[in-house]
Amino acid sequence: MTTHGDPKVFFILVPLFLALCIYLIIYNKKKAAFLKKFSTSRGLQYRPKDNGRLEDDLSSKLEIKEPGYVRTVFGIKDIIRYDSIRIFRCTELLDLDRYGTPQNTHFHRLALTFDLPEEVSLFFLFDPKRREYRQPGPQKINLEGNRTFQAVKSCLGEMPPPYPLSVTFSRGLVFLYLEPLMVGGEQEKDVEYLLELGKKLKRALK
Repeated sequence: MTTHGDPKVFFILVPLFLALCIYLIIYNKKKAAFLKKFSTSRGLQYRPKDNGRLEDDLSSKLEIKEPGYVRTVFGIKDIIRYDSIRIFRCTELLDLDRYGTPQNTHFHRLALTFDLPEEVSLFFLFDPKRREYRQPGPQKINLEGNRTFQAVKSCLGEMPPPYPLSVTFSRGLVFLYLEPLMVGGEQEKDVEYLLELGKKLKRALK
């Protein structure tokens, strides 16, 4: 068997790959322990893995029907539950470029979800520094004339997020997450913020 290329590259890449694998294992264990401790200290339910139901539910309800767009969620784990509110780690596959420009489409999220009694369709990003609301998806609506958006906007005015916040209402489901500068950089205060915001939104949207 003949190999091509500089053999030195092989001996450089292999240790780097192994180091990355070890880092990811340690990172995942630390994150799991952190979220388990968070839930235990507050008397909340904790489940290390999803049984598949939450992933299926989120993927079906977050799906973008318009051709050329992709949105789904997988790898759900470390699920914290308060009443019907769930906070969890996941990977979001999000491609909003219908023309296929090369870009990163896999994002690690610490997300929150709960069900809504009525179907509302909203997808926007809120930048707390600029106080801007942006709609990244294919559907654009008049946000200022939307009753649900106004309720969310009022909540965010009272509880401004520490980082940009992604908010989605789709097919009777709420799905939101913070976007810190460093992926996976959420701290205890950020998880606390998500939980309190979820409670506030549930009350406001009854």
